[in-house]
This record gives sequence, structure tokens and C-alpha cells, in this order.
Amino acid sequence: MIEQWKVIQSHPDYAVSNYGNVKRIVKPKRGRGRVGAILKPRIPGGGAYPAVALFCEGDVTNWYVHRLVAHAFIGPCPEGYEVNHIDGNKQNPRLENLEYVTRSGNIQHAFRTGLLSRQGARNSKAVLTDDDVLAIRSEYTGKYGQCANFARRYGVSHSAIQDIVHGRNWTHLLATE
Repeated sequence: MIEQWKVIQSHPDYAVSNYGNVKRIVKPKRGRGRVGAILKPRIPGGGAYPAVALFCEGDVTNWYVHRLVAHAFIGPCPEGYEVNHIDGNKQNPRLENLEYVTRSGNIQHAFRTGLLSRQGARNSKAVLTDDDVLAIRSEYTGKYGQCANFARRYGVSHSAIQDIVHGRNWTHLLATE
């Protein structure tokens, strides 16, 4: 695919390409800025999405690159939709990697691709780590009172320990043992 450029309608001094590059196309009235130079994206606030700062009439606006690409090449984002990265890589703002989907569709896509998981320690409500579970299973001998001791040591219920040692929970770790 050949790199194509489109002017960013909200910031006409800049253009965005289908490869996810952003450049200034008009010399700034004051200050610095080279015409044709591709802007270097940054990841603001410890996030995951590359963003660029665009200047317009003295104001600076931060924009996520993937949103600029989608808006310029796919069209305005319909209400109730958001941009989805098809390959799951948030650092890839290329046009062929972007689509508009509902929030629900975006979350379903994240589960299908493994970006989100409810398994084990990746579950937001998990108290134990994968290492804790593996340690419990390796130390478990079936001795009376052992599950209660593990429960106290790890701060979980007796039944949670029983489910772990009998393979009813954390089943994704059974194959690695």
C-alpha cells in the first residue's frame, strides 16, 4: 500500500497518512516547526496509545494518532462507537489495522485476541498470583488441616484452596505443572 496523506480538518496546518504518520504542511506563523517534518508521537501519561501535539491558533491539542487516521480515512466516528485496533497492537495506527466498533464489540475483540483475560491473576478480583497457586499445589499433600493453613497464609477462603488443589479453579495452570 502506498502512503497517502490527508489534511486534518480540525487542524489544517497538519496532514495524517494511512501509515499513521503526522506532519506539518504549513509553516507556522510564529515559533518553530519545519514544514514536511513528521512529528514524533509520544505516549502520554503512561498510557498505551501514541499521541501528537497539534497547534492551532495558539492552542495546543493532544490527539491520539489512531483517532486522527480513522477520522481522516474512514470518516467521523459514529456516536456510540470507538476505534478498534484489529491486531490488538495499540502502537500500530495504520489504516488497515483500524475499524469503528461499539464498546461492547471492542471488549469482545480484546477477549478473543487475549488482550483481556479473566483467567488467574489477570482477573481484576484475583487475590492470588499464578506463583501462589503453583506453590499451593506443589506443597499440598492432602494432610488434614492443610487447606485451612493455606487459606490463612494466603488470605483466601478454605473452599478457594480446595478448588485450587482439586483442579476446579486456576485450570489454565494445570497444563504447566
